[in-house]
Amino acid sequence: MLRICLLFLFLPFLNGCDSNVGDSDETFKQNGAFNQDNLAYDSEAPNSNTTIVLKEIPKEVGDYTKLYNAYLQRQIKGKEGSIKEAKIIDKTFVKLRDIYKYDDNVMQILKSSSCILPDCSALKIKDVYFYPNMQIQEAFYTIIMDKKTEIFTYFDIIKDYDYVLKDMLTTSIDLQAQYNKVTPFQTLKFTWNNTQSLEITLTPKEEICKPYIYTYRTTFIQDSNGVKVKPQEERLSAFSYPNDLVEFVAKSCVCAKFHGYIPNLTQAERKVARNILPLDQKFCDNLSEERKTLWDKYMHDSRAIKILQHEQKLYP
Repeated sequence: MLRICLLFLFLPFLNGCDSNVGDSDETFKQNGAFNQDNLAYDSEAPNSNTTIVLKEIPKEVGDYTKLYNAYLQRQIKGKEGSIKEAKIIDKTFVKLRDIYKYDDNVMQILKSSSCILPDCSALKIKDVYFYPNMQIQEAFYTIIMDKKTEIFTYFDIIKDYDYVLKDMLTTSIDLQAQYNKVTPFQTLKFTWNNTQSLEITLTPKEEICKPYIYTYRTTFIQDSNGVKVKPQEERLSAFSYPNDLVEFVAKSCVCAKFHGYIPNLTQAERKVARNILPLDQKFCDNLSEERKTLWDKYMHDSRAIKILQHEQKLYP
């Protein structure tokens, strides 16, 4: 009986709460205050209480995102957009980033976009990209914000280490030890010369079964007008050593490919490779004996031993 009485006592309060919420909701809708296209969401959690702040997005930002998304949707459907339209959208993207660079909410929205045409923030003159009225760090972060770029061939690796630019110190990173993804590179190095130049170098790890490996180097040069950026690609032989070691490694690579332990060469790699051996099991014959002979012969040559160690790792 006591429980029934308590329930009736609380019913008016519960009804009052529900009624207020409903009225508040209706008023909010009638006033037109909720327009999802023009609102940015900001979540904070001070003292374990969550606060959601709705901020109106500037109309020009909303208009840009609609144009940008519509262009992408047409591309997804296989409809080619015009270069002229892409340039207009990119120009707006760059302009808005400059206008709202101190507005975290707008910048958060713009970070979900990218250039439609590569390096839309730069002036390209032949093979050099120019960033007027910028410092080196600013030019670097502008490339990261552009996302679609021809300056950094391996953009994802470099952007993951953008924090090292803050101190402007020469820094070398062992990617095989520190990077959490599979990568063909051994080191990423940021080399500063005072504050006037920066060289970013991606050095490949040794790939004994590929005909060539590539070092990627990007140079930033500061002058009174801005920053000049030049990307370079240097092709290197996978390794150059005594003929007996080179021939042994070539046969071992074919054997590993034949058994599916490593992938075959790509079409592009085949075009630049010389004297490619055909996939044939005969190249697996006598590898153990030849390997032992070479280990004995080059036991005091650290580079040769490193190559032989690498060769052994081709096999599970």
